[in-house]
Amino acid sequence: MADYPSKLVTADHTEPVPRRIRAVLGGQTVVDTVAARYVWETPAYPQYYVPLADVADGVLVDEGTTEETSRGDVAHYGLRVGALIACVADDAERAEGVRIFIGSENKLFSLSGSSTIIAPYGDAAGHIVGVLGVIGPTRLNYARVIPMVDYTAKVISKLLAG
Repeated sequence: MADYPSKLVTADHTEPVPRRIRAVLGGQTVVDTVAARYVWETPAYPQYYVPLADVADGVLVDEGTTEETSRGDVAHYGLRVGALIACVADDAERAEGVRIFIGSENKLFSLSGSSTIIAPYGDAAGHIVGVLGVIGPTRLNYARVIPMVDYTAKVISKLLAG
């Protein structure tokens, strides 16, 4: 009874995804594939592995690092979202405090059922120098996350102000 309930699959198990996978970010399709694979990196639940050929040109940034795994060598890539992040950052800079974007209001992830909570932070002169944020599901615990984002942005501003 020590292993109850038993695991359905083991780590490193793979199988084809039986449907088309599309990812849209800021209105741009960044992934469109029928060749994705489920990969159980841990036994709990699978991750999607997508062929690089099925990712839109120019959206990935090679992070210049690799990792040896039991599935082979893995190159790390980041997602280029600069113009989209800048648009959200502009919205945050115009606000005096925390901004909340839910579902379709969310310019970055409007179709994904996500929310973004962002707050600007500044320097000693009061200039906005950055934006701090949390991305989560639309059913996020707003009562807890909003004060944390606000407080953290204020602490960063105080630290930058010296």
